Amino acid sequence: MKNEMPGNKLRTIKYPTWCPGCPDHMILESVERAIKELSREGYKKRDFAMSCGVGCHGKIFDYLNISGTYGLHGRAIPTGIGMKIGNPNLNVLVFAGDGDTYSEGMAHFIHACRFNPDLTLIVFDNQSFSLTTG
Repeated sequence: MKNEMPGNKLRTIKYPTWCPGCPDHMILESVERAIKELSREGYKKRDFAMSCGVGCHGKIFDYLNISGTYGLHGRAIPTGIGMKIGNPNLNVLVFAGDGDTYSEGMAHFIHACRFNPDLTLIVFDNQSFSLTTG
């Protein structure tokens, strides 16, 4: 594929199991397209890392073939900040759910806004403060 990072498949062999119509599918596709577009500018797969929280959104970890870790519920942001501090050259993508960010992780979210670390936070809002898994 023309946009594919040479020798590095970006998607894993895992099939997404999110509910039909869930916006998580669109987020996965958008992130994949963005990383592929950046690969045209010289970025490599190893330049990216992700931090994921607990919940439906965290399953993106299973579908994107980049380095990363699952964090504790509400702790994806500080985990991502730690990754960035450990390797400032990484492009850190933090994937968190609405509960992860605006409930359990609210203090981390506020402090991340205050300190403005160089990372990308993507909040998955399934409009339901629950683990849907449906």
